[in-house]
Amino acid sequence: MSDAIIEKSKKKARSLILNLILMIGIGFAVLIGIQVYSLSKIAKINSRADHAESYVMLTESIKETLENSIQGYFMQLNPYVNSEIMKSENFDLVGNWLQQNPQIRAKDFDYIMIADSSGYSYNDNGTRTNIAERDYFKAIMFNGAKTYVDNPVISKTTGKKVIHVAKPIYGRDGKVFVMIAGVINVENLIQPMKNLTVPEGVSLYVIDHEGDIIYHPTFKDEINFISNTGKGHEDLSVVAKKMVNGESGHAFISSYTGSKYDLIVYSGLNGTQWGMGVTVPGRIVDSLGDKIANATIVFGLIMIIIILLLLLFLNDLLQ
Repeated sequence: MSDAIIEKSKKKARSLILNLILMIGIGFAVLIGIQVYSLSKIAKINSRADHAESYVMLTESIKETLENSIQGYFMQLNPYVNSEIMKSENFDLVGNWLQQNPQIRAKDFDYIMIADSSGYSYNDNGTRTNIAERDYFKAIMFNGAKTYVDNPVISKTTGKKVIHVAKPIYGRDGKVFVMIAGVINVENLIQPMKNLTVPEGVSLYVIDHEGDIIYHPTFKDEINFISNTGKGHEDLSVVAKKMVNGESGHAFISSYTGSKYDLIVYSGLNGTQWGMGVTVPGRIVDSLGDKIANATIVFGLIMIIIILLLLLFLNDLLQ
């Protein structure tokens, strides 16, 4: 066999070996790419699940705090409910007594009011008001509600934005004698919410039954969680309707914070028709998953570079 034929056979063999090594290298690179993609997706999914679970627990804790505050307001009405004067069942006598004793009022209240079935109230700040059309009055006086917290309204007495914490006082016949309500300035209501500690970047919110904001650290009256969420944020409305109807859960919605999406954890507030919860920017939710994904990508690139260097080395050996 001539030297030319032998040399040609060797070149063909080297070419086959190089092609085989190249195919193996490409195969490894593809497998590493698939691994990087899969691990990145898994890391993000696990990160989202872990964050959702953590913020569900945080929301439950805040919810309990707010519900205890609301129950505390009702308890502060007990000195009136249990007062001896109420046994007289004389509305005008009780009304005059109320106006003569404003010092009984707890500091959380702007003023205290009582009203009989006429809807005309005595207020302990010395005024009287017709509240016959107010929903809290109707709920207590005519609809059998044991307690009621209304949506924020403008007070007919002070002109301030307030809520009413109302309950019935019963007569000897077991029927409602009067409705009593503590009136709370919304600014005073939300002050404890401002003092609650949440992680940096996370927003605590409380909305009323119509979707209007009672408290949010950045959103103001220009946003309504149900009827005016802004273009591209209609998914928030779906979640808001659930929370004000007492449902709890979490969802990922179009982001208001520059991320692709935000995590929103939500719940109803017992004793009210309100909703509350927290929103977490997507960049925070994905922070751990992104770190793992980035580390996986770096590892994958290093492996591909090693394979390329190995191919070049083998190519030199076979020359």
